[in-house]
Amino acid sequence: MKTQLRQVKSLRGLNLPFKTCIVMYDVQLRKAVPGFSEWIAKFPHAFSLTAGEKLKSLKSFEKVVERVQSRVGESVTRDWTVVAIGGGSVGDFAGFFASVYRRGLRLVHIPTTWLAAIDSSHGGKTALNLNGTKNQIGTFYPSNETIFVNSILSCLPTENAVDAVGELAKIALIDGRTWTRGLRRPLGAGDRAMSKLLWQSLRGAVDSKLRIVRRDRFETNGQRQILNLGHTFGHALESELGFSHGRSVGLGLLFAIDVSESLASISASRASDLRSWLSNLGIRREAGGRDRLRRARLQTLLRRDKKRDEGNFVWFLVIRRLGKVERRLVDISQILEVAKVYGWLR
Repeated sequence: MKTQLRQVKSLRGLNLPFKTCIVMYDVQLRKAVPGFSEWIAKFPHAFSLTAGEKLKSLKSFEKVVERVQSRVGESVTRDWTVVAIGGGSVGDFAGFFASVYRRGLRLVHIPTTWLAAIDSSHGGKTALNLNGTKNQIGTFYPSNETIFVNSILSCLPTENAVDAVGELAKIALIDGRTWTRGLRRPLGAGDRAMSKLLWQSLRGAVDSKLRIVRRDRFETNGQRQILNLGHTFGHALESELGFSHGRSVGLGLLFAIDVSESLASISASRASDLRSWLSNLGIRREAGGRDRLRRARLQTLLRRDKKRDEGNFVWFLVIRRLGKVERRLVDISQILEVAKVYGWLR
């Protein structure tokens, strides 16, 4: 099944079947998005959710299913639609619900964060957490349609747009097609310049990710692992230092360039050009070494990484040029040495 992508200016452009939709939405949207409360009131079967990892528990899932069943259970048929309106946790939760309720209902994603719009609402993975461990229960269930609403995304705080740039740059590095040219121009001034760039790049970035996903829909042949570019080191920063996911991935891309240059996968001049490009997008290291890790801790996190191979090696995604990324088995000791030489260790 091919997901349809649509960009609309406002909520009025959505054109959804109000009476046969089960809408699950982030309750914060009532306050955050002008006109949202009036619009959501048109749906007779709308259910508010509190976004966050606590939502993705079996206990929460049971409660929501009981709410749905008590209100519309007898009316729902297989031609109904589940509409997920929110960020990553709401999308994961509602997507899982759509995949199992009545043995599968039509699914529409309306992402309300830039990170969800660029990344998490695509790829067909749904998830719940189990016993404090993330994403242990889930399905592969791509949406029938994903709709981007400019009036929602454009009203987000600037930091929300900045946090999504790491994932945007990642897919641009992997893909390198025509749509990425806009990312290589000087970024305009003003708080909304980043949001404008994201909106203009959205379709190209998502199409690029979906091309990769379709080649490895169930993560069985390894092709989808290329989407983990920047994540090996990024996950270490995220878990150890508490950085946001988007910021961690962005810094992980810089580290991937360092490793690639050290392994002679990329020339020094190309590596320098890529660092300058990422800096223009706001992806740069901060003064003061706040992004540094302890060597022993980084070694432990690398050994735990889900992309680890047997022995002292880890699958690492190296960059050859814009649009050319490849998987390579790299000795963990080499990665630690790169981290030391390039100043990523305390």
